[in-house]
Amino acid sequence: MTASTDLTSLFEGIKEKCPNKKITGLCNKLIKKLSFSSGSDAENLCHLAYWLYVLEQTESAERCIGLTHDLVFDQNYNVWAFIHQMWGLEIRILREKEENEKAVTIAQTISEHYKIPHQSSKETQEHCDKREAARKESFTFADTSKQEKVNNASDSRRANDWRFIALLGLIGHTETCLYPHLNKDREIIEQTISEYITELRSAK
Repeated sequence: MTASTDLTSLFEGIKEKCPNKKITGLCNKLIKKLSFSSGSDAENLCHLAYWLYVLEQTESAERCIGLTHDLVFDQNYNVWAFIHQMWGLEIRILREKEENEKAVTIAQTISEHYKIPHQSSKETQEHCDKREAARKESFTFADTSKQEKVNNASDSRRANDWRFIALLGLIGHTETCLYPHLNKDREIIEQTISEYITELRSAK
């Protein structure tokens, strides 16, 4: 669906406040279309929220994330993977504001979503629990940070593309505290987040 007048006003306001080419491009896409049944639209909104955070436009990032608060979880992970990453960013922002109780509540909601058996395959709760435990164990700093792809990138622009994609996991997954290996590596993850954000902010 085409974005409503209120949404158009939101995205136009963000463009005016932060006239960055990444922000402008994403806002223009979202003004044209924003449907929460579309994975690509959810991805655009997620990327917009993260770019706003990178560029220190935290309030605008929160407003973008807020558009997802009333959505009903439907196990469409083409959409919800990006929503959960946005919520992970929101957890980080809340913790930075020392609103820890709200942050914990969001993390618990994400956790509960993953505990629901897949309805399409009539999955049992036991199988769901085993699958989810294995999924959580599969997340490591090496994979999430994309450092190998950053180091092997053909140029600085491509390296920054990988840094940005990595932030979706380094922040979006780590802040939930659901992933054992990421919990263990919080110190190096924080250092990497800081380095990646510095590089992205300095890019022309």
